[in-house]
Amino acid sequence: MNYYSLKLRLWDTSILDEHSDGPKVYPQANGDRISNNNGYLSKGGNFGKIFFENVVDNAPVFDYFHLYSLSYQKEYDWILLDAYSYIGQNVPSCRGFLISERLKNMLEQFEISKPFRFYKSKLMFHGKKLPYYIFHLAQNEWNNLIFESSKYFELNENGNLTQLSVSVRNRKEFKFLFKESKNKQLIWKLKLKQHSDIFYFPFIDKGGYVISEKLKNRINELGFKGFQITKLDKVEFL
Repeated sequence: MNYYSLKLRLWDTSILDEHSDGPKVYPQANGDRISNNNGYLSKGGNFGKIFFENVVDNAPVFDYFHLYSLSYQKEYDWILLDAYSYIGQNVPSCRGFLISERLKNMLEQFEISKPFRFYKSKLMFHGKKLPYYIFHLAQNEWNNLIFESSKYFELNENGNLTQLSVSVRNRKEFKFLFKESKNKQLIWKLKLKQHSDIFYFPFIDKGGYVISEKLKNRINELGFKGFQITKLDKVEFL
């Protein structure tokens, strides 16, 4: 099965910025105006209850996020996207994005790496509060990787694969191999305990958010905005 890297687009190359000759940068979700944080979101250097592998089930409806442009240094809700990254205070310290209700409903039709949560929120856009969700991916990816069954190959100039005689038994050794192979053509064949249509995996080529071909096709079919999707051509998940 093919897998793909999923990243948020930073700008729109089809629109010229009013103050420069470059593309127009997308805004980010700012939680400074959320009045009911109640210790769930990170603020002032203090981590909230929603934190990486820690999920909660009693969060309030976070009211509200607004769109902020870092390049303009002001609130700037010039475009409505299906997913935003975060900026400022009162934001979650976790993997995931602020997503639209439409995107949430679509993702729920697929296999999401567990545990995960959707926390109800509001996003102010053009004077109206819209239903959005903090999408939280909380899986520890290292607990899902079968180290002893994963294999690593070097691709030579003739296109042939040679299996590396390396022992990778834990996260530290995996990260070390990744750093040491920066200038090599390696193919990673990683064995997972459980497969999902969306999960997070670092320290691989194009690492970060990973999606299945099935989910990639659905995102494209429905025209969700704000994503950059590229095939993982040096990594296989088995």
